[in-house]
Amino acid sequence: MAHMKILLVLSLFLGLIKSQLINNDLQDLKQELQQLKIETAIRAFTVQNSIVLENVPKGYTVAFDLVLPNERRRYNSKSGIFTANISGLYLFLLNIRVRYYNKLCYSELVRNNNKVVVTMSMSGTKFHQHSSERNFGIIQLDIGDKVWVRSSPLTETGKTCSIDDASSFGGLLLNSI
Repeated sequence: MAHMKILLVLSLFLGLIKSQLINNDLQDLKQELQQLKIETAIRAFTVQNSIVLENVPKGYTVAFDLVLPNERRRYNSKSGIFTANISGLYLFLLNIRVRYYNKLCYSELVRNNNKVVVTMSMSGTKFHQHSSERNFGIIQLDIGDKVWVRSSPLTETGKTCSIDDASSFGGLLLNSI
């Protein structure tokens, strides 16, 4: 009879240990799932001008005011700057269209005040001959890095450009690190 009691107590004890191990495994799985949700959450934005920006000087940060998707609100439409909150590989696209005829406009995609890529847009010599230039950059960003579009110092001395309301800028996190 004493052996039966010992076996019963051992069986209950092993059952409790097994239950605790399963519970711990479930908690670990829940934490891993939560981490995966954080890592795979979409990080993307697209912005566009709602107005024509006239006489844009060299080095001007283009603040696109019409915000379409802006996941996690990382693009600031007041400053025109995207700030990374996750380290990773990002894809940025820019489309700059000049407004008035016979105008030339250079624009840059910038990371932390360093040029990444340049676009050159030039309209035709007649009214309504608008020109768009597109470019993209795949950039490694760390938390806190900033990306924006600015008018390029390459623009001719004393010249300004006009960026119209068909211009846009967007970004997407490709892979977190």
